[in-house]
Amino acid sequence: MFTSIALVIVSGVFAFAIALLVKSNAARLTLVQQANHRSSHVLPTPTGGGIGMAISVSCCGIALAIGQPHTGMAIAIALSVLIAIIGLLDDLWELPRRVRLLGHLVFSAILILTTGDLPVMEPVPSVSIAGPALVILLVFLGAWWINVFNFMDGIDGLAASQGVFMAVGACIIAALVRPEVVDSSLWVWLLCIGAAAAGFLLLNWPPAKIFMGDAGSTFLGYVVFAVAILSIKAGWMSYAAWAILAALFIVDTSTTLIRRMVRRERFLSAHRQHIYQRLSRHYGRHQPVTLLFWGANLVWVAPLAWLSMRYPAWQWGATLACYLPLIALALLLRRVGGDDR
Repeated sequence: MFTSIALVIVSGVFAFAIALLVKSNAARLTLVQQANHRSSHVLPTPTGGGIGMAISVSCCGIALAIGQPHTGMAIAIALSVLIAIIGLLDDLWELPRRVRLLGHLVFSAILILTTGDLPVMEPVPSVSIAGPALVILLVFLGAWWINVFNFMDGIDGLAASQGVFMAVGACIIAALVRPEVVDSSLWVWLLCIGAAAAGFLLLNWPPAKIFMGDAGSTFLGYVVFAVAILSIKAGWMSYAAWAILAALFIVDTSTTLIRRMVRRERFLSAHRQHIYQRLSRHYGRHQPVTLLFWGANLVWVAPLAWLSMRYPAWQWGATLACYLPLIALALLLRRVGGDDR
């Protein structure tokens, strides 16, 4: 237990320290993000701070994976590092969108195919998704989630806060429902991910002193997805619980994308139409929006995620109960902050 606590603390401290080091050398590393008409910032700001999360989480994962050859952690660590490298290259040279997307699909596919047999997904009675259909679905969901996380990393503190919430929230819910899980190396690693995101958040809280960059957002999105898959395989989390924990990011991105498609806009091009971007323009600053997301996650999302785990027969009902009001709210807020394209 002492070793686990020490690793969690080290993960947070290292993420903070490395991000601070990147910030101090951002100009020399050409890791400075300039403001433009699509960004939610007005001043040049150091970026690439997510490198600290990638390094600290990977090192802690390696320490935990030693002697645990059957948990799937080693593969997840290697793939998440590769995702972070692609993100860093994109931060430095802006890779073509197709290259990034191909990498996300390939690494999601490798993760799912090497995990082995996963539990059947039963979103509605008498409907089961298993075998090749489940593999294909999860591969595309993995790639989609990486991009969702990247899309939502547009204002100070939001993506890092979501990383803290999802990682720590899943750990608490799992420990409440299955207390024995705290002895699992995978559970401790998830807590390390939350600690690393919290360490970075100290520098990213509004007004941000450094951004995580694609190296951080794609890494954090992927590593959370990887642990989600491994925890479902291990039996201490469910598809529904993870879907609920991710609800705010999924609803914002999905409703925005569908709206842009309906309006026949170039939906994959850069824009400022996300709900969180509209709210930040409405308030004139980022902190109220990040706090709103925290409040919604703690008051609405977390209890329903716990309910889905505590009463498995209600898990998809809890998922529906979580998503429907959020979708309705997103539609109501679609014109807040103006119609900036």
